[in-house]
Amino acid sequence: MTYEIDVSTLERSTIASVRRRVTWTEIGEVIGAMFGEVHSFLDANGLGGRGHNVALYHGAGAQGAELEAGVQLAEAFTASGDVACSSTPAGRAVHTVHHGEYHLLGAAHEALIHWLEERGEKIGLGWEVYGDWHDDPSKRRTDVYRLIG
Repeated sequence: MTYEIDVSTLERSTIASVRRRVTWTEIGEVIGAMFGEVHSFLDANGLGGRGHNVALYHGAGAQGAELEAGVQLAEAFTASGDVACSSTPAGRAVHTVHHGEYHLLGAAHEALIHWLEERGEKIGLGWEVYGDWHDDPSKRRTDVYRLIG
C-alpha cells in the first residue's frame, strides 16, 4: 500500500485512557478490552461528548510499548481508578491514513518512520485515531501520526 504523508501542527486533544505494557503480538488481544474499560468508565460516570478511539505507543521498542488506549472527549474530567484524564500530543507531526484491517497498521507507521529518517528528522511518539467502525475492513479508516522530534 502506498501512503500519502502530510505534515501539520497539532493541538492537544483530551482523552480518557488506560495504559498497559504490551508486546507487539498481544496488542490485538488486549486493545479491545482496554477501550471497553474506558467506555464502561465513561458510561458509569455519565461522561458524554465522545469522539473516536485513540491508541498511543509510549516507549516503543523492538519488544513492544506501553499502550495507552483511550477515547477522545470534549472536555477534561476527574480521573478515577485506572482511567486517566490524558491527551494526545501537541506539536509538529507527520500523518497518513490507513484504510483496511487493523493488524496491517504497522505498514503506515513504517511509512512515517521511513519518511522522517529520509529527512534526518527525529522520530517521536506514534499514535492512531480510529474512524467509525465498518464491518467491511476496506471501509475502516485509521489516521496514523508521528511527532517530529
